[in-house]
Amino acid sequence: MKLPTFLIGGAQKSGTTTLHHYLSAHPDIFIPRRPQELHFFDFDPNYVRGVHWYASHFTSATPAHRAIGQTSPLYLYAPDAPERIAALLPDVKLIFIRRNPVDRAFSHYWHAIKKGRKTLDFETALAMEDLDRNTEGARDECARFLDIEPQGRAIFQASPPKSFNTSRLPRSMRAQRLFAAWRSRAGILTHVVDRLNLKRAAYPPMAEHVHRRLALEFQDDIARLEQLTGMSFESWSGRATRTLE
Repeated sequence: MKLPTFLIGGAQKSGTTTLHHYLSAHPDIFIPRRPQELHFFDFDPNYVRGVHWYASHFTSATPAHRAIGQTSPLYLYAPDAPERIAALLPDVKLIFIRRNPVDRAFSHYWHAIKKGRKTLDFETALAMEDLDRNTEGARDECARFLDIEPQGRAIFQASPPKSFNTSRLPRSMRAQRLFAAWRSRAGILTHVVDRLNLKRAAYPPMAEHVHRRLALEFQDDIARLEQLTGMSFESWSGRATRTLE
């Protein structure tokens, strides 16, 4: 029975989709194409299907695949996920994406706008990290962690740098809000509505005073993260220049 040797997790809008596509292009790595997020360890209806259901998504992996991976962002903070993962995959390697929490919160807000779930402005609603800045280096770091050959651009020719899950804004907010209540039950109609009503567009910039406020609120959490991981997140102290996430 084939099971993952590594898992990718991370907060929503932190870059897990981008990393998923980059690593799936490596010839030594197998990651299921569909569905991208299996939600096995974090979603009870899937977990009760059992290990054989989970393993069925990896049957296409071959002996040439030295690493088998699976992406589900919620593994980072779902309460039951750590115990379930440890029980089934005690030796699995974990790759968790981190992102400046200020930028992530702003991107998450506009993601909710896109889905028609928010109507308030960002300040009222409150009441790029390494993968973006050094793509080849980040991919090589993951390859070394997974004990496969890190060859930078050469090994990832099938996956040139590009944007995944890019920002899109509604042409009609009214239409998007009306459809929001039906989104989870609409199936393929969801993609039709989004294709017709969403346009690729950069988010408007965050107000300076809101950015300063959020930076202060997150500074203790960032310090604890640095202490926990032994990594420096000094770059998060500056204003983000990208608005297309």
